[in-house]
Amino acid sequence: AFSDGRCETSPGPATSPRLTLQLSLVDFVRLVLGQAEGSQLFMGGKLKLQGDMMFAMQMQTFFDRDF
Repeated sequence: AFSDGRCETSPGPATSPRLTLQLSLVDFVRLVLGQAEGSQLFMGGKLKLQGDMMFAMQMQTFFDRDF
């Protein structure tokens, strides 16, 4: 869950997720560190999305890549 600039996780599936991302741990870390673009992972078949695609596009701005 994303709220107030924080990302929190919990075990098990969410009851009604707005968006589900399926990708490897390595690709997830590369994505949040800015070493990979979501669109490239998606087009390459390394990222699968289910749900609100517009929200998926907004998620690219959720992580501060200037650290």
